[in-house]
Amino acid sequence: MVQKTGSLDYDGETFSFVLMEDQMMQMRAAMENMQTRLVYAETALVEARATATPTPKTASLVDTRSIGKAPNFSGDHKEWHDWSFQFTAYMGSANAKAITALKAAATRETAITHEDLHFMGEEYVEMSIQLYFGLAMLCKGAALTTVKNVTGNNGLDAWSALCALYDPGSRGRQRFRIQQFLQPKKPEQVAHIVEAVDRWEHDIRAHETKFSKQLDDDVKIGVILAMSPIAVQNHCHLHAPDLKTHGAVRLIVMEHCRAQVDIGMEMTDPMDLSAMWKGKGKGDKGGKYDKGGKHGKGGKNGKDGKNSKGKA
Repeated sequence: MVQKTGSLDYDGETFSFVLMEDQMMQMRAAMENMQTRLVYAETALVEARATATPTPKTASLVDTRSIGKAPNFSGDHKEWHDWSFQFTAYMGSANAKAITALKAAATRETAITHEDLHFMGEEYVEMSIQLYFGLAMLCKGAALTTVKNVTGNNGLDAWSALCALYDPGSRGRQRFRIQQFLQPKKPEQVAHIVEAVDRWEHDIRAHETKFSKQLDDDVKIGVILAMSPIAVQNHCHLHAPDLKTHGAVRLIVMEHCRAQVDIGMEMTDPMDLSAMWKGKGKGDKGGKYDKGGKHGKGGKNGKDGKNSKGKA
């Protein structure tokens, strides 16, 4: 940096000073640089504000338009299980938080107030309103009456009331459900056993989750075997030491049923051959399909045969 000195005469006195031209030029350049950056920053901010899409506070938190129309509910108790599952999945596909909120409301034993919703956050207040309108449009019969009885467009409280009506958590209800679980109806065809076992296991998991009680593995094995063909039951009984878990027994049952379906054997009990042939080892005196003489209903050669002695 170059320093220049000089003097100034004023009122009979002489003053000396130092000229720091280089330092002043550097400071001036720095200020210009900062001003240029500030201009660029302001320009970028304006552009960002212009291109940004503001999200209204009242925007729907459950955008059902992206996934189509939810299924209707007639109010029939038999439809509740499947419909409630589909409705929860429908709402959750648009907003994952809706699943948690619906599950929490389903197990709630007291009413969900607006104070509760505000405590959870403004997001849940708006979500509850959206759920209320959705339930009001989808429910019919007794279910719609239950929704209408909830005031303040409180959808989470309406859902809680529906769950209490159609799937109450009383001890009597639990005992009835356990009885249903332990005595499922055995499918008439092998092709239906796989679906029946899948549905039964889904119901069991839902019950265990809701009431925080696990069904014993041995009980599950017994129920699955009761729905299985006799051949599978005999096999599992003979190999009981090697089939110690519900999963192991389930694998045997499923593989057997799928194999029987693949080869086209869909009898009530495909491995019980006595259901097909009643006569065995007695020459030509007939079995199930030979109800007449020695070779049929009408004689030796069948219903219309007349040559039992070899004559035409």
